[in-house]
Parts: sequence; C-alpha cells; structure tokens
Amino acid sequence: MCDVCRCYNFNCHMLNGDKNKSNVVTFYTAYADQRGQARLCYYHDVELFKLGERGFFALYPKLYNDMRANRSKYTDIRLRDKKEFDLGI
Repeated sequence: MCDVCRCYNFNCHMLNGDKNKSNVVTFYTAYADQRGQARLCYYHDVELFKLGERGFFALYPKLYNDMRANRSKYTDIRLRDKKEFDLGI
C-alpha cells in the first residue's frame, strides 16, 4: 500500500483505477545525512514528479512528519517489505 494513502486513509484502488502499481521512491531532502524511501502508488508518484520533493511534502505534511518520527521505517524499505511479506501482512 502507498505510504501517502496509508497516512491519509485514502482508497488507493479508487485513486489509481487500473494502474494499481506501487513504486519505491527515494527522497533526498527528508533527512540531512541519508536518503529516505517510501512506497507510492501511481497517482502519488505522478504528483511527486509534477511538484518536486518540497512541493510534495508541503502538500502531504503527514507523510513528512511520519518519515521524521519513524526514521528506521523509511530508511530501508526493502527490508520492511520483506518483513511484511514474511508475516503475511
């Protein structure tokens, strides 16, 4: 599930329609010393492309605050996805 949709309780399937594919994107300005990663659906991936990182975080401050509060959750997202898969979430 998309991290923005999860933070804002959006219906990811309704936003994306047939393009229900999520991508792992890298944020370069979320942390000062390392890059952050988040999973975004097609709709939010396009918004990130159009707005850039600063505009995207200005539009979705809950995601930015969640990234700042839960740093370990967003620094190694591939490991997080593997754990969710192993647990069957």
